[in-house]
Amino acid sequence: MRRILTHTRRLPRAQRGLAMILILVVLILGGSYFLVAQLNRTRNDIDRDKKTADALAKAKDALIGYAVTHIESSAGEFGFLPCPDLTAAGLNEGSSDGNCGTTDVNRIGKFPWRSLDLAPLRDGAGECLWYAVTGSYKQSSAKTNMLNDDTPGMFTVFDSSGTQLTGQTPETRAVAVIIAPGVPVNGQSRGTVTGSETCSGTYNAADYLESYTVAGATYDNTSVSAAANTVDSFVTTADRNTAANAVSAFNDRVLFITQAELWAAVKKRNDFSTRMAAFRDAARDCIQTYAGAAGPLPWAAAADLPDYSDSNNYNRTANLAYGRLPRYDGVGVDMFTSCPGTVPADFSAMWTNWKDHLFYAVSPTSVFTVDGAGAYSGVVILSDQRLQSQTRRFTPDTTTKNLPSSYLESSNATNISGLSGAAFLNGTDPSTFNDSIATITIAGGGGGGGGGGGMGGMG
Repeated sequence: MRRILTHTRRLPRAQRGLAMILILVVLILGGSYFLVAQLNRTRNDIDRDKKTADALAKAKDALIGYAVTHIESSAGEFGFLPCPDLTAAGLNEGSSDGNCGTTDVNRIGKFPWRSLDLAPLRDGAGECLWYAVTGSYKQSSAKTNMLNDDTPGMFTVFDSSGTQLTGQTPETRAVAVIIAPGVPVNGQSRGTVTGSETCSGTYNAADYLESYTVAGATYDNTSVSAAANTVDSFVTTADRNTAANAVSAFNDRVLFITQAELWAAVKKRNDFSTRMAAFRDAARDCIQTYAGAAGPLPWAAAADLPDYSDSNNYNRTANLAYGRLPRYDGVGVDMFTSCPGTVPADFSAMWTNWKDHLFYAVSPTSVFTVDGAGAYSGVVILSDQRLQSQTRRFTPDTTTKNLPSSYLESSNATNISGLSGAAFLNGTDPSTFNDSIATITIAGGGGGGGGGGGMGGMG
């Protein structure tokens, strides 16, 4: 039988090599496409992140700038921040609402870019920013009774792992937060509102911001407490505000301003120290003019007050020679109506905001010395910036404002606390001893001016 042979045709070696090369090229092209796509996505994410960070930073700088320059349009008022943009009705979009709620109540709304002379600031998702301000810092028709460098913020901030970023102590709480909302999540519907065509969308915070729970604690960025002097908490994420993260339940990015950051900027003004010294001297001049050339000077107000922001509490106490500078003479008379014409026009507003920084002592026999010299009937002491070892706290925190040593140093603190002593000192080092003193000389000495009982009428 004839064997039939079959032959399998094999490609020439050269053709087999070419096929392998083609397969390799396809794999390389596919891998390159995937790599380029990933690189482009990463680059886009980085660009969006940068846009968000830049917008938040510009907003922070603008708010601090407002606090620094506010005194130029509102005499005697350092450190105030604008109200948020709360509604499209009646105001141009991006405008600060001049009446943003009850005194000392925190407020949240859209960032007031127009009032800060900015274009709309948008995050990496193209959304305009949101903003919350501590109640005592808001420039509102319902303004706080006292704002100075000891006024704490009312915001704590956490990251999405539960780590606290600021607010571990009252002194480190934030006075304001700026929030980048990112893309809608959890079915948020932002819609449109007549009058808000630039940024578009509603004024309902929950349409933009979220709450987040970590380690059993829930932080809600959508609202703040309606009660005065209440601490509210915010939370920030490291997730990018991009469509790629739209499936995430939380994508708010938060940047904050601390009490220390704001006041450090305010105090860089070249007229800050001059204005404070003028305030101290004006307070001295008002008391001295009230007493007259023959005296006597009025007694002091108590150092321990029920509310340090209420001017009515700065009432002379009979036979008290050491304490805070009094405003009222004990029978309802405002001693500052005797202020001479040389007193700066902003003195009343400066008193409102810095009154707790003024201490006072009177000597019926004019035996006080300052820096080892003189024979003075009285001294007015201005406490400067809080030292690291001091706290000046009040409600809702444990009170330390009642202690003269929370404000004063060296013999000044000892004298006022102990209700005795004649030797007073000016501070010599801003970081360790920063009191400054204005002296009073009255022919009739100090103590005894004014009546007993009663309250003044100034809030």
